[in-house]
Amino acid sequence: KMLNNMILQGRFVKDLELKYTKNDTAVCSFVLAWSEKYGEKEQTLFLNCVAYKNNAEFITKYFKKGDMVAIEGKLISRSYEDKEGQKKYVTELIVDRVHFCGNKKDKEEAKEYIEEDLPF
Repeated sequence: KMLNNMILQGRFVKDLELKYTKNDTAVCSFVLAWSEKYGEKEQTLFLNCVAYKNNAEFITKYFKKGDMVAIEGKLISRSYEDKEGQKKYVTELIVDRVHFCGNKKDKEEAKEYIEEDLPF
């Protein structure tokens, strides 16, 4: 068995929305942003994440755009066909655990992570 566990600390870049599947399973899809420094350059990175059931409900109840969070989960890749029949590939983190982190001062500094900054 191979190891697939990722821990990531970042900020939510959009407002969170709780949805339910046809089977009444709670789902929350979101994008997390974090910064990496390479020498003198700093780069902001983004990752699509999905939380289900209790994790989805917890995230949408206690977090909002700009909040810092630490999440743990499994990285997956999948493909699908879009409306035009083009094959699309997606990599996302399936959330297993959610942790509070940061403070009010951090929220003030979070203004750099806004929806318009998304590269996609």
